[in-house]
Amino acid sequence: MTERTALDGLLEFCDRIRDQHEDEDDRVEGAEALEHVERFGRRLFPQLPGIKALPEAADLDAHELFLLALLLHHRMRAGAEPLEGARLLGILLRAGFPRSEAMAMLGPAHALRVEGWLKAEVPDGGFDPLDAQFLPSPRALQLFWPGALPARNAATREEDEKEADDPATRPYRDEAEYLWDLHGWRNLCIVRADTAFEMDARTLRPSTRNRMHRRRARQRWLRIRRRITITEAGREFALERFMREHGLGPDHVLLIVHLMFGELLEGECAIPAVEGLRLLAETRDDILRKRATIGPDGLLRRLGILHAEGEDYAKMSVAPLALADWAVDRILAGVRRRPQWDEREFEDFLNGDT
Repeated sequence: MTERTALDGLLEFCDRIRDQHEDEDDRVEGAEALEHVERFGRRLFPQLPGIKALPEAADLDAHELFLLALLLHHRMRAGAEPLEGARLLGILLRAGFPRSEAMAMLGPAHALRVEGWLKAEVPDGGFDPLDAQFLPSPRALQLFWPGALPARNAATREEDEKEADDPATRPYRDEAEYLWDLHGWRNLCIVRADTAFEMDARTLRPSTRNRMHRRRARQRWLRIRRRITITEAGREFALERFMREHGLGPDHVLLIVHLMFGELLEGECAIPAVEGLRLLAETRDDILRKRATIGPDGLLRRLGILHAEGEDYAKMSVAPLALADWAVDRILAGVRRRPQWDEREFEDFLNGDT
């Protein structure tokens, strides 16, 4: 029989707080729960395997570490499925946290999010933090499990060398490469849309296949954003300037990219509004939440970036949508610059090889 560890006790306490069984003997009152958290801060948290390996964790207090423990606990129960802010807030309240402190810990200005311990995605039009989707960052997971801590050996150095060749670590050569990367993201979102209504019959949660495709699409978007940050003048790409000028988020960009490439590659000048809504939906509930994004009062239509085909529709929210020509011209403006040759391409050209 293996010896119980500090992590075992912590996760068992998370079980009790999350479930709060009706059995009076198993219930934990708020004040008592918060006292447990404080006690963990003095006795248990210093024993976590990653604390010493991550010096920056010394700045985390007992409450912040417990919040990360709750997300680890959820990760072990639900895989890669994020935890909605409203549910996470409810768990913190059951653990005795004051409402104002719990809200602040989940907010965008708190150190947990600013310093990268918490990953949060807020749906378009959602209220942050209640509608945000929370996951622990890989660094946060390293606090709790020694297997997540990389050993500095030859194998790790080999992985580091591979990472140097990872496209996510390379800047974009030009705006065309950036746009084609967005095209790849758009294609992943199309595949994701096909699984949005798939549910696990036993748990009534999104299917494993849906979660996988959601994760792939999200990872591609995050990779694109990383590459933009390391690309010299990347923020001056035409689409990047367009996004800042009009205050566009990922859902807006996805609709724009979908319509632009649909027109350029498939000759589709307009799409049914329901197709655009399905494309934005990560789960079936998003169909209900994101309807306003494509509606007449949505940002893209108010700005004239999208327009509805035909004014005789009684329900303008379902009219076919098209991308304005002026918007396409703005987005492609950077691609029309003179090409930048590298030395090998120039030699091939002079030798008649291209």
